[in-house]
Amino acid sequence: MQLVLPSEYTIWCSSSENNLGAQVEDNTPLKIVSPAPNAIYVIEPHLSRSQQALRLIASANPADELDWRVDGKPVAFSNDGYFWPLVEGHHTVEVFGSSGHATGKFNVE
Repeated sequence: MQLVLPSEYTIWCSSSENNLGAQVEDNTPLKIVSPAPNAIYVIEPHLSRSQQALRLIASANPADELDWRVDGKPVAFSNDGYFWPLVEGHHTVEVFGSSGHATGKFNVE
């Protein structure tokens, strides 16, 4: 019997901590998990700017190739996922995948 979890568990299901072999529902619509809707992030002046980035996370089928954009500009995939360096202002985030498209807004102060 296969354990099938809702899309909120996408990251955990694809991690090494998933020793149950759990999978995410296949028919889940694409949704942005991080940043949360209308979230506010603050740039810490005592930390290096290179250490201040927002991880972009979507609930999607783990096999789905995602295309992330912030303010219309593509965000490249790194070894650990999609990270966008914090920049002050109001921002729009978009993600595109085979299961659809999702949009959100967030602020950086």
